[in-house]
Amino acid sequence: MKRKKKVLIIASIIIFLLVGASLVYLSTGNYDSQNLAQSHMISDENVTIKSERSLEFIPSNPNKVGVILYQGAKVDIAAYSVEAKRLAEQGYTVFIPKMPFNMAFFGINKAEKIIKENTDISSWYMAGHSLGGSMAAKFTYNYQDNIDGLILLASYSVDNLSEFQGKVISIIGTKDMGIDKAKLDETSVNLPPDTEFYIIEGGNHAQFGDYGVQKGDFAADITLEEQLDLITEKMLEFLNNTN
Repeated sequence: MKRKKKVLIIASIIIFLLVGASLVYLSTGNYDSQNLAQSHMISDENVTIKSERSLEFIPSNPNKVGVILYQGAKVDIAAYSVEAKRLAEQGYTVFIPKMPFNMAFFGINKAEKIIKENTDISSWYMAGHSLGGSMAAKFTYNYQDNIDGLILLASYSVDNLSEFQGKVISIIGTKDMGIDKAKLDETSVNLPPDTEFYIIEGGNHAQFGDYGVQKGDFAADITLEEQLDLITEKMLEFLNNTN
C-alpha cells in the first residue's frame, strides 16, 4: 500500500508539473500586433470594425461574402488587420475569432457560430495562417457543405480535402522557415487537384501578418508592406474569381 501511495504521489506531481509548464507556455511568448496593423484597426466611412467575440471588419457596401480567418499560434488577431480591412474595403465581411491562448487549436469550431449568426452572408470562405490555416482546413473538412473556399497562408491541411468541391489557394513565401517544408510537400495530396499555389519570392513566415520577428524565421527579402500587398492582392483575385 505504501508503494502504491508513493507512485500515486509521484504521478500527481508529474501531472501537476506538466499542466503548469503547459499553462506557462500557452500564456507567454505571444506575438503582439505592430504599428502597421494597429493603423488598420480604425473604423472609417468604408469599413466598421467591431471587437467582441471576434474582430469584425464590416464593409459599408457588403457583397454577401464572408471570410473567417484563424490566426497563427500565439499571434494577436489584430496582426491580420491589414489584409482584413483591405478585403472589407472591397465588400468582403471579415471575421477573426478570438481564440483561447491565441491558439486556433482550442477553437476550431468558432467559425460555426459565426456562420449561424450571420444569415445575411450567403457564401463563406475559411482562411488561416500557419497553425490557424491547418485548423481552418480542419473546419472546412468537417463542414464542407457550408464552405465555398479555403485560403491557406503559410500552412497546409492534414485532413484529406482532395474531393472538396470548393476552391483552394495556398500562399507560401520562399524565405519562410516557420513552416515544415517536408510536411508541406507531403500534405499537398490532401488538397483538390485544381488548388492554386502562389509563391511569394522573398516572403517569410512572420510577414503574413504584422507582429514583428518570429523566432526561427528567415529575414524576408521584401518589406512587410510589399509582402502584405502581394498577399492581399492575391486573396482578392482569388475571391473575385470564385464569386
